[in-house]
Amino acid sequence: MRRNASTLLRASICLALLGLVLCVTIGACDPKEPVAVGASCSSLGKTEACAVGKAVLCSGGTWHEWASCRGPTGCTRYNVGHGSTAINCDGAQARAGGICPPRFHGMVRCSEDGLARLVCQAGAWKLQGACAGGCSEKRSGKEIYLSCIVSTSPGAPPVELKIQ
Repeated sequence: MRRNASTLLRASICLALLGLVLCVTIGACDPKEPVAVGASCSSLGKTEACAVGKAVLCSGGTWHEWASCRGPTGCTRYNVGHGSTAINCDGAQARAGGICPPRFHGMVRCSEDGLARLVCQAGAWKLQGACAGGCSEKRSGKEIYLSCIVSTSPGAPPVELKIQ
């Protein structure tokens, strides 16, 4: 009986060490969330994570903010199947000059101050156009539209773009 317990203990230790080695060497572990903007990270693992009220991206070994998540659910992680997860940023607002994940290439978002449309190009949020009358997102079922009022003139029509 003592020999079985000893064998089981050794097997458990080996499995724990193997898990740690996999986590460190190939990034098979999630970051402890929330992460801190500016903290070090490894791009071998998850490249996106949640910070308090922010979605962050691991780039160059450091966590960088790419969107503000000021909606009621903030930044959350959800299961996308096959053992993979992704983050959802409620009320995502981009920061001009901030980095954006590659999967967002071509996506348009409102700026943090709500006065511009930003587009994700070459890994950074770039000004696409001014929204003098405000920028907001509207949901219609599963679709999301960005509404940008270009002029403050009375009756100026908004520019509406389907973003998801």
